Amino acid sequence: MWETRRFLVLVKTYPNPSASTQEAVCTAAVDEDGKLTRLFPIPFRTLAEAQRFKKWQWIRAKVQKAPKDHRTESYKVDYASIEPMEELPAGRGWAARWALVEHLIQPSFEAVCDSGASLGLIKPRNYSLKIEKARDTDWSQDEIQKMLPREGTTDLLGMPLTPRTMLERLPVQMRYIFDCSNDDAQHDFIFEDWEVGASWRSWRKRYPAPAVLHAAFVHKYVDEPTAKDNMYFFLGNNYKRQHIWMVIGQVRPEHLAHKAAPR
Repeated sequence: MWETRRFLVLVKTYPNPSASTQEAVCTAAVDEDGKLTRLFPIPFRTLAEAQRFKKWQWIRAKVQKAPKDHRTESYKVDYASIEPMEELPAGRGWAARWALVEHLIQPSFEAVCDSGASLGLIKPRNYSLKIEKARDTDWSQDEIQKMLPREGTTDLLGMPLTPRTMLERLPVQMRYIFDCSNDDAQHDFIFEDWEVGASWRSWRKRYPAPAVLHAAFVHKYVDEPTAKDNMYFFLGNNYKRQHIWMVIGQVRPEHLAHKAAPR
């Protein structure tokens, strides 16, 4: 049964090839009851322009419990029904944003697992960013077939998709190494936030020297939030291999930036 509900978008992952929707983005959101929800699949780059939403924006959409995905938080979306609504601003609006998600924070990754959840929000400690060459730098033929243009699909500018505008596979893989409590083990999770992929595609032109490019990522995604002590990770696990977890997004509430970094 489809039902129309409202969600505040918190995370968009980098797109992946999809047999059903050409490309698929996993979106994490919080519903009006304050519960974390996974909305999947959403073919974001081929949505109508009026349906494309941002992080920290409320959307309304028809959803139903995902029939094949037994994870509690997973819902299938009728993406033709997506209606972007009001945005929550940054700056002075951070306190309002944080009021809607602060209750989601778990004390550690182990606590997320013990709760039986497949999504979670934690505050990492001692985190670093590892950037390495991707194991596969080109799409497989099967993945290319999934992404081939289909009638009526367009890119972000409303132009018909062609092989030249197909999704780029990032040549690198980024991973966060972190712990999250005094007695917690160290974790090594892939970082799959859409924003970090977009940063790579933009910054590699600005910083052609690999060492400089890597330093720019470390500065933005490690040094700056460490100095402000305002880094939080959204975690999610893999549908087919649910023992594998990823950092699917990161959030740095600016109204918490006055805190002194731990020594």
